[in-house]
Parts: sequence; C-alpha cells; structure tokens
Amino acid sequence: MPPSVRVVAAEATRVARKPRSPRHPFTVAPRPYQIQPFFIAPVLPGETLKKGIIQTRAVTDPIAAPLVGWWLEHFVFYVPFEALASVADLKAMVLNPTVQLATVASGIEPHLYQFEGGFPFVKECLDAVVKNYFRANGDPIYGAFPGAGAGSVTADIDGVPIATAATHEDFMQSYQHEDTFSDTLDPTGRGGENLDQYRELYEVWKSAGFQKLTYEQFLEQYGVHIPSSEKENIPELVRYSRDWQYPSNTVNAANGTVASAVSWSINLTIDKDRFFKQPGFIFGVTLSRPKVYLNTQLGSATGMLRDALKWMPSALLDDPSTSLAQFMGGTSEGGVIGGGPLGAYVYDGYWLDVRDLFRYGEQFIGQFPGAAVDDASRSILYSMDPSHARRFMKPENIDKLFKDPLVGKRVRQDGIVQLNVATHPLLSTRGDATPPGITTTG
Repeated sequence: MPPSVRVVAAEATRVARKPRSPRHPFTVAPRPYQIQPFFIAPVLPGETLKKGIIQTRAVTDPIAAPLVGWWLEHFVFYVPFEALASVADLKAMVLNPTVQLATVASGIEPHLYQFEGGFPFVKECLDAVVKNYFRANGDPIYGAFPGAGAGSVTADIDGVPIATAATHEDFMQSYQHEDTFSDTLDPTGRGGENLDQYRELYEVWKSAGFQKLTYEQFLEQYGVHIPSSEKENIPELVRYSRDWQYPSNTVNAANGTVASAVSWSINLTIDKDRFFKQPGFIFGVTLSRPKVYLNTQLGSATGMLRDALKWMPSALLDDPSTSLAQFMGGTSEGGVIGGGPLGAYVYDGYWLDVRDLFRYGEQFIGQFPGAAVDDASRSILYSMDPSHARRFMKPENIDKLFKDPLVGKRVRQDGIVQLNVATHPLLSTRGDATPPGITTTG
C-alpha cells in the first residue's frame, strides 16, 4: 500500500463518524405479485445504518372479491458489490479512475426508474434479490420456466419478476412428479426392482432436510466453517414487513356505485445497526398478495388417509417412506388411489407426503371450485402451472382480482424512506436535517 494511502486509511479510523440523513420519497403502482423496487440508496465501506423509517400509504384499484384480504409486503436489503452480476467491472472501477461502467443505451424500463446512458444498478440489485429470495432450484428470473409447456406461467409479467402465489406451506409442500422416481431417469441404470430402496433413501434425505442444505451448511456438518466475510456474495435481508388488511367499501360520488378496495398505512422502523463492509446499496422491494385458493384441488386431502400407514404408526415414525402416497392423476389407467386431491387437473402421476398434511394443513372450499371460479363475492381461485411444481399466477388470473381490469388493476403506493447513516464527517448532512423521530448517537 502506498504511503499516502496508508496515511488516509489511518486518519479514517481515528475520525469520529457523523450522521447523514438521506430521504427517498417514492411512488409506485405495480400489479399484484410483481416484485417492485421502491428505493435504492448507495452506501460506502465503513458506514453504518443506524436507523430508518418507511412510511407509505397504499390502496388497490377496485377489486372483485369484497371478502378476501390482502397482504402487503416490504423488504429492505443490503446489496454489496459482491452480490451484483457486474462485480468484476465494479471492482475494476473503484480501483482504477480511468474505468467507466457500460451504460444503458436503450430498453428503458419504467418500473426500474432507469435513464438512458446510466448504469442499471436498480436492475442488478433486483435480479440479485429475486434470484436469492424469490426463486428456487435455479428457476429463471424472467421468461418461461424450464420444461414449461404452452400456456404455462412465466417468471415475470410485463418484464417485472413476480413472486409465488402461495403465502404459506401446505399439504403439497413435498409434491413430486412421477418422473422423480422413474427408473428411466436414473443415470446409474438401476432397474425398477431396486426403485423402492431409492425412494426410501430419498425420503430419509428429505425428512432430514438435506435437500434444503446449502453447500456451506453441508461443510459445517463436518466442522468446516466459512467466515462470514466469504459469504457476502448475496443480498442480506435487513428488514421485512408483512401487513394484512381486509377490503372496505367506497361509494362513487358520481354515480353512486359501490366498490371494494384494500388500503394500508405503513409505518415501518429499521432500528438495528448494520455495518457495511463493502460499497453497495440499501435496496427496497414491495409486493402485494391476496389470499387465494387453489382451484385444481377437488377435495380435502384427508381423503388420502385410507390405510393404517397413512396414520403414522408409532413403530414406523422413523421411516418417512411409509407416508408417501402415489396418485395417477387424470390418466386412463386409474391410479393406485385414483386421481387424488388434484384429480383430472393433473394428467401425469404424482406423489404427496401425508406428513405435510399434518404439518401444514390445507384449504377448504364449501362448494365445487368449478362453480366458484367466477363467484367474485366468495373467493379468488387460481390455477397452478401444469407441472404443479410452481405456484405462480398467470396474468389473466391476476386481472380477475379486479372489478374492471381495463380501468385499473394495480396497487398504488406513495411514501418516503428516511435513513440515518453514520459516515465520514465530510459526507455528513449539513444543518438540521435529521428525519423526525430518529435520534443518532455517534
């Protein structure tokens, strides 16, 4: 390290830090399930987020179901340079003043608030967040899912990534297509005579949680611990909020018609210090999700509890393979236990784990779903991807959430983010600009 750099670094460690108080007002209007950025704030190495406030008012366009509640969610992340796709270019930029990042020449996307000629930091932050927090099994951020047929759901709507429609775990948590256990997919060439053995081994691994382990967690089982400084290649969740509200009725003064809408008033505080080791961004995304019902479930999953093994005999509780239930869906062969809870909506065979019904529960609809699809006053139903491996809404089903999607089909928010960051004195906020309600120490 050159002497001049060492002097500057030494001086930086001895100087008391001062507050800077950036404010980020925002207005957004995403469709339900769209993962919409609502603020981005750059941070420097050595800074500390002391406190923050997110205040926002949100309201839906008139909705179709006046009884069904909605969730409104806000996520705040710290996204270091290491988490961004252009990390190599970013490192070169901060080390060499002659390096300039490539700019966006065209394809400006309104939801990203990106101007032509700027670097797409918002998009890179959004992609990193979606990849690590809203996708599984290597699923894409945009476009069609691997193996999805015509008419299947996609990972984005209008170029904006979407989140899953499922807001909680249920009896289908361990749903597997029949090909999961197909000997034709076995790369070792093992025949069907040994297939039961490998099904059982698969269930043992799943029950132990091995399927969900990260590589780092796998290593930790052997006593190998990777320092946290080596793990900062993904965004870190700093704050999460989830607020539930029911619709309320409003009267149109012009014509006297009654419409239902959902509204929220959010006052979210960030009160845990977060020290930043790398340059990067404090980055926020928001999304809304109504409570929906799966219209391809034809009946209660309790109907598959037809034999003693499905009632978890105490002598076999340590053998997770006994809780597997196989169904043949809507195929002409019938099935081991018929079409199952998903009936003819699933054309191929599938497997369910009965334990998930006991763990997580299931929905209940007091009327055949086919008769309730258009009954907006009762519930909102959605169809899953034909593979039933992903629970994402199709755009046409999202439109049905609203009374008149041609007029309005969005959730509109207006608010402000106020932060207090301890920084170098030369970057501190001059004057009395500390956000109301935020006090700072050091």
